[in-house]
Amino acid sequence: MDKASTKGGDERLIEWFLDARFAERNLAKNSMLAYRGDLRALSDFLAAHSSALKRARREDLEAWLRAMHEGGMKASSAARKHAAMRQFYRFLTSERLLKEDPSVHILAPKHAQELPLTPSLQVMRLLLEHVEREAKSDKLDHGALRLCLLLSLCYGCGLRVSELVSLKCGALSRDDGDPWIATITGKGGKTRFVPLLERTVAYYDVYMEVRGHFIPSHLRGVSPYVFPSHTASGHLTRQRFGQSLKEAALRAGLDGRLFSPHKLRHAFATHLLAGGADLRAIQTMLGHADIGTTQIYTHLVDAQLQRLVQERHPLAKK
Repeated sequence: MDKASTKGGDERLIEWFLDARFAERNLAKNSMLAYRGDLRALSDFLAAHSSALKRARREDLEAWLRAMHEGGMKASSAARKHAAMRQFYRFLTSERLLKEDPSVHILAPKHAQELPLTPSLQVMRLLLEHVEREAKSDKLDHGALRLCLLLSLCYGCGLRVSELVSLKCGALSRDDGDPWIATITGKGGKTRFVPLLERTVAYYDVYMEVRGHFIPSHLRGVSPYVFPSHTASGHLTRQRFGQSLKEAALRAGLDGRLFSPHKLRHAFATHLLAGGADLRAIQTMLGHADIGTTQIYTHLVDAQLQRLVQERHPLAKK
């Protein structure tokens, strides 16, 4: 069999697997893209060693994982690729395309749990105060006012950046006399409800009066997004929000490396937990399916407490 037909066969298997996973688990688009990229990388590796996905042996798959490790790939990334590989071969076996699963005895790479670097509560306050001052003096393009709302939703609600930039106007609402909530559709199409801070609602009310400034003329009156834009998606991009965030941090005299949309989400969880919030409540607001994913923040808070004791306790002083 020539390389072209082998490659075509691998591609068909990958797409069949992805279609089945999407139908069964309603995978998010980003998860689908990651699985596709991981399996194509495995296919390319096997092709370079005169093999293919259906002909791969255990030694071939172990060689692929070993090559990633020796190439300096992060253990967390290698673990994800291992998971994609295991699910793929489990699928082929269940569909009777293979008699035996060559990945079944391959252990996932172990890695130390990485603690996310997050801005402190004081640093977050400095950034928010700076952006608020800019918003009050900004009478032209309203960019600072938009950033105020973006910051308040990301840090105040713990939204994923994809959830934030694609937020629709009807997602923020309340019943008579009830607090405001954000209805968020997260990974896998799952819906969760996140309470809004009064400060966020105030930003929202003021911003909505000038929202039309960001709407292209051909979309005025029809754009459903809170943060409309001239982009192909019709809403603000993740990259533009991240860029605006770092630029604002630098103008405030802060370290721009501390700030990204994902780090604001980490800060939301870390600061809530440090303030005594229940871990299950944080899990619900973050939209984590597994409490184990949320527990990383307990380790982060523990590390902060350890450092605090070592630096501030009188018995620790020489």
